[in-house]
Amino acid sequence: MIPQAQLAALAAEAGFAAAGIAAVPAPGSPEDQAERARFDTWIDEGRAGEMDYLKRRNDAGSLLRSSVRIALPWARSVIVCAASYNSAQPRSTDPAPPDAAWIARYAWSSKDDRPSDYHKVLRPRLETLRDRLAAEPLDLVDDDLGGGGVAARPVELDPEIATDVLIQMSDPRSRHFATMRHESLPPDHLFGRRLEVLTLAVLSQLHAKANWHRIAREWLYGDEPETELGRQEAEFYARAGGAAARA
Repeated sequence: MIPQAQLAALAAEAGFAAAGIAAVPAPGSPEDQAERARFDTWIDEGRAGEMDYLKRRNDAGSLLRSSVRIALPWARSVIVCAASYNSAQPRSTDPAPPDAAWIARYAWSSKDDRPSDYHKVLRPRLETLRDRLAAEPLDLVDDDLGGGGVAARPVELDPEIATDVLIQMSDPRSRHFATMRHESLPPDHLFGRRLEVLTLAVLSQLHAKANWHRIAREWLYGDEPETELGRQEAEFYARAGGAAARA
């Protein structure tokens, strides 16, 4: 999870006035059903007018835009960005000649004070934010293990934690199962996941205790090693890299 302040700063750099994170209702939940029913009713009442793209349905007959999960079944949350289209241009309420033509304010979105297609303005901003999020070392936090405290304190692993992890990543009882059903993993990635699970099982049997968040950052973002083993590993790879360069 990315902290709100970090997201807001990156969104502002991309050209947005505000940004936030919103949860996507779980499939079949009361919130999910109410959201879809509201959109279905809105369409049935003809409020979409001639915007036929809002009326598109999938093979099951569900309106594609009635829920984020219709198009992206694995989505758990979304980043919502807001762009201000207020400008110094005249308003429709300002005095003007009778034959004046008015341009919608959202069309005054280009940087050179010319009317523009806001799709062509907002999409590059979203792509910029996407690329920044992919490149930014995020302050990741696992809410399941104590929220913000994970980054600041050690956690002792035990068989109960390992069992829960196994269930959540591979079992139909998992709260993530609806997402996992649509995943497709390369064989080498799947093999790596199995090694991770076996390592977790061993560490949990040993009741190993460490700041796993900080240790993970060593290989995620290249942070300085937190443990003696991490330092030895870093020295090993440094020597191996140097030998390969000399060869």
